[in-house]
Amino acid sequence: MDNKEYEDLKNSVIQHEKEIKAENTAVLAESILKNYPQFEIMHQAYIRIRIDKISSGVNTIKIIMVILVIASVISAIAVASQIK
Repeated sequence: MDNKEYEDLKNSVIQHEKEIKAENTAVLAESILKNYPQFEIMHQAYIRIRIDKISSGVNTIKIIMVILVIASVISAIAVASQIK
């Protein structure tokens, strides 16, 4: 979607919102998704990107935790060998 298409879609949605005068955001969101399927596609793409970032962060935390456990075991062995 290029910049002109995005601006046209944005203006169309703003006009749609003014015309339907929804009583709450849930009704407005349902109407927009029904009338503008591009938003569902954009939302799914956004969610995929967010999930990828979260997954990357979780994998980093897992690696840090494994290194922490290994370092703890090594330091416990070193302390235990000094106690003799």
